[in-house]
Amino acid sequence: MKILNETEWLKHLREHSKSKKYLAMYSTLFDGVVTDPALMVLPIDDHMVHRGDGVFEAMRVTPSGIYLLRPHLERLFRSAGAIDLKITKTIGELQKICEELVSVSKFNNHGVLRLFVSRGPGDFSPNPYSTIGSQIYIVAVDFVSLSEEKYEKGVSVMLSKVGVKPAPYATVKSCNYLPNVMMKKESLDAGYDFSVSVTTDGFLAEGPTENIMILTAEGELLAPNFDYTLRGTTLVRALELAERLKSTPLIKNIRVGDIHISELERAREIMMVGTTLSVLPVTKYQNTIVGSGKPGAVAQALRKLVDQDMG
Repeated sequence: MKILNETEWLKHLREHSKSKKYLAMYSTLFDGVVTDPALMVLPIDDHMVHRGDGVFEAMRVTPSGIYLLRPHLERLFRSAGAIDLKITKTIGELQKICEELVSVSKFNNHGVLRLFVSRGPGDFSPNPYSTIGSQIYIVAVDFVSLSEEKYEKGVSVMLSKVGVKPAPYATVKSCNYLPNVMMKKESLDAGYDFSVSVTTDGFLAEGPTENIMILTAEGELLAPNFDYTLRGTTLVRALELAERLKSTPLIKNIRVGDIHISELERAREIMMVGTTLSVLPVTKYQNTIVGSGKPGAVAQALRKLVDQDMG
C-alpha cells in the first residue's frame, strides 16, 4: 500500500476532477468559496456522508437569475425543521450567498445551484449531537439539459416496486435518497426513462427526483397528494401557471389529490415535472401508449409557460 504525500494526493484529486463541470463551491466549514473542482470536498465523517443526515435543494440559474430562489429556501428550512437540523444562516443571508456565488461562477447562460445543509463533521456514529455543528455547502454547476428529442417524442414511465417513503420523510427533502436511487436503477434496468412510486392503497406518488401530473380524459389536470410526495417547487409553480390555460379548451380544472394508478391507463396526457426537467411529456406508460403516442398540447403549453417564467 502506497502512502501518498500532500502533493501526490492533490495530483490525484485534480486528475479525477478534470472532467467535472463544477464552477464554484461555498462552504461554511472553510468560510469561503473555491473555484478549483479538486478542492470541492467535505470531511468523510460529516454525518451527511455516512448517514445521509442532511437536507438539500437544487435551483436553476438562468440569465434572469435564480429561479424560485425564495420558495426553494423556504422548503429547505421546512425540511431542516422537520428533522431538527439547525441552519446557521437566515433565509436572507442564504439568498445573498447564493446570488454572490452565481456572480463568481462563470455559467454558460444556464446553471444549477446545489445547496446542502449537513449535520456536520464529528464522528461515524448516528449520534446527531456528536458533530461540531451543522454546515452549509453550495455547489454551482453547469446546467445539462435533456436532449430535445425527449421533449419531441416523449419519455416512458413504469410503476416502481420500491416502497413509498413513510410520513413525514416523504415530505422532507433529505439527503437519504437510497430509495430514489433504487427507483432510478430499476427503470434503467427495465428500459424505461422513469419509474413512479405507488402507495399501498394504489395511489400515484412521485419519481426519483421529479413529480408527475396527469390530464384526465375529462380535461382535469391532477397532481398527487402532497401528504406522501415532496411538494415540488417547480410543480407548484407549474400548477399556478396552468391556471392561464383554464380559459382555453385545454384544461377544465386543476386539482391536487389522490390519483389511483388506474387513472394512468386512461389519461389523456402524463407529464413529469422538475427543476431540471421543466415539463416533460410521457408518451408510454408500462406497455400502454399515452394518448395519441405524441406529446400532448397541455404538456407543450405548460413547458412553454414554465420556460418563459424561468427567463
